[in-house]
Amino acid sequence: MTKMLVNLTTPVVLAEIEEVLSNYPDYPYHKVFANPDMRQELVAYVLTRVQSIYSTCDADQSEEQQGFHNGRVCSMQAEASIPMIIHEGILELLKEFSDPAQIPEECDAGLTPSHWFG
Repeated sequence: MTKMLVNLTTPVVLAEIEEVLSNYPDYPYHKVFANPDMRQELVAYVLTRVQSIYSTCDADQSEEQQGFHNGRVCSMQAEASIPMIIHEGILELLKEFSDPAQIPEECDAGLTPSHWFG
């Protein structure tokens, strides 16, 4: 039977990124990290700074059969440091990759021409 290597830390990081970004204002943070490439950069930033936990499983098992969502996949200390690393990554990536001209400006939807004409 074929075995598959699975990073158990990635789903934790993805969920934490969603949680942390939900506390940031829509503009410019959600606009920038809605871009899949920037989101992947953030995931990579975090995963390179936390200790990842791996497991092997049968390639034909579903996630539920693998039981990855049961129990801890990170130490409590590592799990507590993930949000801090995400905050650092957000600021670092905005500074490094974001060109202010590329961030769409926030505008009042009531001022768009389509709103004027129905």
